[in-house]
Amino acid sequence: MRSTDVQLSHQRLSAVFWLVVASLICLSMWAARVIYTGSISYRFLLWNLFLAWVPLLCALMTELTRELLAGTCSVVWLLFFPNAPYIITDLVHLHDHGRWMFWVNLITLLSFAMTGLLLGYLSLYVMQKRVKGRFGAAAGWAFALGTLGLCSFGIYLGRFGRWNSWDVVLEPVSLLRDIWQIIRHPVGNWEVYAISALLAAFLVGMYLVLYHFARHTPDPVQPVRQPADSR
Repeated sequence: MRSTDVQLSHQRLSAVFWLVVASLICLSMWAARVIYTGSISYRFLLWNLFLAWVPLLCALMTELTRELLAGTCSVVWLLFFPNAPYIITDLVHLHDHGRWMFWVNLITLLSFAMTGLLLGYLSLYVMQKRVKGRFGAAAGWAFALGTLGLCSFGIYLGRFGRWNSWDVVLEPVSLLRDIWQIIRHPVGNWEVYAISALLAAFLVGMYLVLYHFARHTPDPVQPVRQPADSR
């Protein structure tokens, strides 16, 4: 294996490790909230965080498995990818329960939302690299931007239409009917396009920033070589 490949794999493992740490912090915050309030509300955050891990695991598996299984993992990844950034819409559950609890709830929701978003972005980064390696940089970016656009529409379907990723298998006809109605009557469903566009702008903008950071991370400091003695 080339040294660059080893470095990339180490960077990827490091990113996964810190996302595990971030997830554990989220779980600890939720548990502390339960202990303090005596209520097990916000349970949906646990399920949504689990779903946010699915696309990352699928993306990593595409690098470790053979072509046929990698193709299956890619399809599952695409279906579950919207679940990662979907958590940002859980902010709709933020309610004012007093000055102290408002901030507890806000920080808890933001922690889960940001962790889910980062999980999704890392999985997209892995998949974009895979497409780039096969078809070139332009195809990689077309794939990434197209995925984020579809993801934005998927988030709308999940939050407002109450559809789930697995409904593609369980209720494909009803799901396609809803999607067709949106496509067929764009004027009457302008809110769908507006919200999807806003989500897409946010997701693309954040991804571009993080991608830039990932590509321009300084290399570890190398030991300075002493000049050779000219004597």
